[in-house]
Amino acid sequence: MVGSEANPHQKALLIYNFVVNHLRYEVQEDEMGALWALKNGVGDCSEYSYLFVALCRAAGIPARIQAGFAFHADSGTVENGHMWAEYYLEGYGWIPVDAAWKMFDQIDHRHLSSIQSVPEIPYANYLFNQTAGKKPSDKQTVQLKQISVSTFPDGSFAETVLDAVQRVKPVEFGVFVGKILGAKILFPSDVEAVESKVLDSKIHVQRALDSWEKSSLTALKYASTALKEANEALKGVLAVVLKAFIVYVGLCLLLAFLILSLTRRGAQIPNSTTHNNVFRQLS
Repeated sequence: MVGSEANPHQKALLIYNFVVNHLRYEVQEDEMGALWALKNGVGDCSEYSYLFVALCRAAGIPARIQAGFAFHADSGTVENGHMWAEYYLEGYGWIPVDAAWKMFDQIDHRHLSSIQSVPEIPYANYLFNQTAGKKPSDKQTVQLKQISVSTFPDGSFAETVLDAVQRVKPVEFGVFVGKILGAKILFPSDVEAVESKVLDSKIHVQRALDSWEKSSLTALKYASTALKEANEALKGVLAVVLKAFIVYVGLCLLLAFLILSLTRRGAQIPNSTTHNNVFRQLS
């Protein structure tokens, strides 16, 4: 499956490709596990995730399960949970993978994690005493809906977080355009600096949200840092795209000049037949 590949990221990609090609999506009543999925070639989000994690661990890559809820839109209601995975890369941290949704090295904001396999999270046990009537059933309903900034008691915190998140989107698009223009080859350190700023901004946004209930001042500090890094990333990506554009315009102008010079030189060289006729007339 991974052959002689030594790069952990490439190994994880090979494992992901195997899982999405080997399994066919089919809802299961119970969680069947990685070995069952490997043998039967079918499964839902649980089997996709279990198999990816198991194969990563077998290949020497730390991996873990993420479970929670996932929405297809920014507003909606779900009753069933969802499962995906993460693998660990040294120097980067935990990288998300949702093989069932064909997402590698990425996850969207509609994936809400509530439990992960590492570290272990204790479960609460409930005892129901029933004497008559219907048997109790375990049912959960989770709703996702958009809210306005005014919903938060501290509007400055919400506005800062929103600004930071919105600034990151054009930066990521700019990085994509820059890579198409060859900026990754022409200015690798500049592109890496922008990507690092984007990652730092996202991390500080998450820290801001995580610390809101404990300390609004700390949360606002993290949010402000996230916005600052997003602004720096935006300036950086604009500079990278501009430099790449200038390089390509310069190359096009140089190529046009060379073509024009060769064309003029060719026009100035007399035709050999004409030259011979002139020589005969002079003789």
